[in-house]
Amino acid sequence: AFGEPISCRQTNFLTSYKRIAVALAAYQASAEVNPFSSKRDKALASDADKRFPLDGLTPQENLGHDLFYGRGRCSGCHNGVPQGDVLAGDGAEPRQLYTDQLYHNIGTPFNREIPTVVNGEKTGLTAHVTSVDAGHVKTPTLRNVAKGATKKFTKAYTHNGWFKSLKSLVHFYNTRDTLGPDCETRWGIVNATEKEALANNCWPKPEFPDTAAGFVVGNLGLSPAEEDAIVA
Repeated sequence: AFGEPISCRQTNFLTSYKRIAVALAAYQASAEVNPFSSKRDKALASDADKRFPLDGLTPQENLGHDLFYGRGRCSGCHNGVPQGDVLAGDGAEPRQLYTDQLYHNIGTPFNREIPTVVNGEKTGLTAHVTSVDAGHVKTPTLRNVAKGATKKFTKAYTHNGWFKSLKSLVHFYNTRDTLGPDCETRWGIVNATEKEALANNCWPKPEFPDTAAGFVVGNLGLSPAEEDAIVA
């Protein structure tokens, strides 16, 4: 947005953060986010019965939708419509926002790659509402979530950017509680990065105790192909 590469060097990362904040605010107010004209929206609008499966989506994408609202449990948080519309339902709503506008803690690992931030420092909603357990952050919309500046653009997901792909994030939701001991207990890797975790087939400890366990995170029983369908 500013014609300069993002720098995380100690001397100028604060300027980079400020530029990111300004660019993000402009993006959220832009026609990229607000027109409800994504591939999903166009397929829904042109479909004969306006119901899933949609003719304009691939079989894999339609399967991903079914899993999203079924065994994948994604819609437990990523489901909602603008105020005044019908209640959130099965994803066939024309103005589906894919967020419940609420705060949740899914047990995201600490990201040691963020300069100057220490484990346990960023408590989320607790910083503003002391009665809430640490680790709660607002559910983001999933609209255009996979869109990048270029095909080689590296994305970062969850509030602290620990996940670098949708595939690894969905895999985390699916298997976090089934891969055995955490990375530190199993391999001695303290505050493992995503790359380290995937290479060693383990997940780090949550930065804050997970309050969503047994609801949406940890042991979904999805196959690799079903994970890929949700990503699609």
